Amino acid sequence: MGREWNGCQSAERALESVGVLLVEDEESTREFLGTTLRKVAPRLHFGVDGRSGLELFVQHREEIGVVLSDIHMPEMDGIEMARRILSQKPSVQVIFLSAHTEPGLLEEAMATGARGYLLKPVDFRKMFAEIGEAVDAYHQLGQGAS
Repeated sequence: MGREWNGCQSAERALESVGVLLVEDEESTREFLGTTLRKVAPRLHFGVDGRSGLELFVQHREEIGVVLSDIHMPEMDGIEMARRILSQKPSVQVIFLSAHTEPGLLEEAMATGARGYLLKPVDFRKMFAEIGEAVDAYHQLGQGAS
């Protein structure tokens, strides 16, 4: 593993049992994050906007426990997608990834019930630490609890 993986073994072990949904409209960012996440998340699904993310969630509802999502996207933004996902399965752990730092946006994003907000460019150590904690919280909430 490369240096960005130092300290990420717990996330890797945890993600063996939980599906991850990555929703990002920027293709280069989605591919970069996807390449990195694939190394630790064998059940990784990709959405290109909030609408496709929600559709993928519905299709893979039983296995998805962690959602990583951009906020500003076409069709449906990440905030609305998170609201809809969490209304269907409150145990899902949503982590927003965004380059935007406006206080109102952060507050609105976190008001959905999301567990975290990471700034782009993503610090992989922080992201994997947050994912590891998200998987633990998902398991504590009963995995599929609705």
